[in-house]
Amino acid sequence: MLIEFDEGDYAGFGVHMRSLSLGEFLRVGSMMDSRDVSGLCDAMAQALEEWNAADEDGDIPASRDGLLSLDAGLVFELSRRWLDAIAGLPDSLRRNAEMSGQYAAAGQRMPDEHRTPELARAEMIVSLCRLFGCLPSQLMREDGEVLRLVAAYNIANPPPKQKD
Repeated sequence: MLIEFDEGDYAGFGVHMRSLSLGEFLRVGSMMDSRDVSGLCDAMAQALEEWNAADEDGDIPASRDGLLSLDAGLVFELSRRWLDAIAGLPDSLRRNAEMSGQYAAAGQRMPDEHRTPELARAEMIVSLCRLFGCLPSQLMREDGEVLRLVAAYNIANPPPKQKD
């Protein structure tokens, strides 16, 4: 899988990494949670296939030693994006969700024109689960017509506008 950095301090960096089995995914996730940096670097090095990392001396090999020579912030961001990619969370959706979280932290709602359809659907599902006291898996077993009607209701009844 290809993981690319489009913006920020690491713009232009790209890396190909292999995916993980479920057991490996859980183990690597635990390493991240427990801050087992050495174990995380070992796991990442085993999954590295190729990258475009270079320094003033030339190309940096896609290996454990190469990984250890990179900026720590880049390595941690890469590990997060790698697990997100395996779990099926595309960068665009992650960035959109982070932007929505920034609005929420400021007590505001992100404008609908900035919201991706996938994020809007996720928010609708979570709000319905809260409203009806059910799990997303239970809600998703409902007929698609229910979700279409709720979506239509949400369009007809938008949340009140926030005062600036």
